[in-house]
Amino acid sequence: MSFFSGGIRRRRRKSSLALVGLSVVVVALVLGFVASAQSFTEQIVVPKMSIARSGHTATLLPDGRVLVVGGNYFVTTSEIYDPVLNKWKAAGNLSTVRSGHTATLLANGQVLVVGGGNSSSSTPTELYDPATGRWRLGSEPRIRRNGHTATLLKNGNVLVAGGDTVYSITTAELYTAATGQWSDAGNLSTLRVLHTATLLPDGRVLVTGGSRAPTTAAEIYNPASGEWRATGPMKEQRQAHTATLLRDGRVLVVGGFPNAIGPYPAPGSPVLFPSTEVYSSTTNTWAIGPSMFTPRWGHTATLLPDGRVIIIGGYSTGGYSSYAQVQSSVEIFDPANNRWYVARPLSRPRAYHTATLLADGTLLVVGGNSVSGQTDTAERYDPSNALLGVQYYLSLVMRNAQPPFLQPTAAPFFPTPTPLS
Repeated sequence: MSFFSGGIRRRRRKSSLALVGLSVVVVALVLGFVASAQSFTEQIVVPKMSIARSGHTATLLPDGRVLVVGGNYFVTTSEIYDPVLNKWKAAGNLSTVRSGHTATLLANGQVLVVGGGNSSSSTPTELYDPATGRWRLGSEPRIRRNGHTATLLKNGNVLVAGGDTVYSITTAELYTAATGQWSDAGNLSTLRVLHTATLLPDGRVLVTGGSRAPTTAAEIYNPASGEWRATGPMKEQRQAHTATLLRDGRVLVVGGFPNAIGPYPAPGSPVLFPSTEVYSSTTNTWAIGPSMFTPRWGHTATLLPDGRVIIIGGYSTGGYSSYAQVQSSVEIFDPANNRWYVARPLSRPRAYHTATLLADGTLLVVGGNSVSGQTDTAERYDPSNALLGVQYYLSLVMRNAQPPFLQPTAAPFFPTPTPLS
């Protein structure tokens, strides 16, 4: 009888301990989310821009301000955000509307804007000088482009590659900063738009994805020889993805959708990529990386000062329709541990926005497509205190349930303008 009573008492103690453990987990979760909410409310409230923008560019100037240019098909305006004053200021008008263009900070501190114009007979480059606060026209590229890439090379020149145009989109050309003139830079192996171009540590440029044909081909441009050469094949066909140079020299490629299915994935398309892959320039090969929690395209990827990579927003389903879902979710990749972490979401969903790392370590997230269309809002996001609650619990929830922070949206206002004519 006493043995039976002792067994009951031991079981009661175990039950009590289990309840205590469960309470600790619940309290930890609550405190984690409360702390996250508190850190969110303490963020700087950024004023709205003068106009809604999507398919725009955002360039960090040498003095720490951010130049935002063009967007949403019909905008000729630009404006500058001052993170110290937390204010926007008009920065003058472009000569033509621009969306799907590029903006590159040159070695002399000026900003070179290329492509993305309307269907006029010419689309010259434009240069913004922060010292004078004025725009001036530059020389006209050989080919008019939208959805191309522009990469500042180590010699100060700019490699412009691919894009969507009435001309061939296998072409590439070089902008010589010293003379302001353009020259031929050879041809890509395939048509590319919504691809990526990443400057490698040795000065070469890695171009991935964006092909309008079913291919996993990637290629590298060598400025020393002026030649293009194929890398090993990627693991997936991708466009509207991102590529980020890691501190160790590898390149992290994230998200997107198969480049063979058109300019955007079909409504409700399941063929979106939570997958990632990593390119090694030392072995010229690709390796599969850990998958994100949420598949996405039209997102941003930013290398943080501590070597991590933060992924913000994007679309999580396919379709130029009401089936598309725009994300407010944020994930952070830690290369040291080779894993993803869920982070505090944005204040609102965004896709085809910009994210610019400021001097204080916060990210200025600007514009994009939100639930009701293009937005004029911006926000400052602090990644230093962004990870949510108990990671194991969140990982379990995210792996086995509908991803949180999904929001339905109207048509995603694809940022590439109508074909030039």
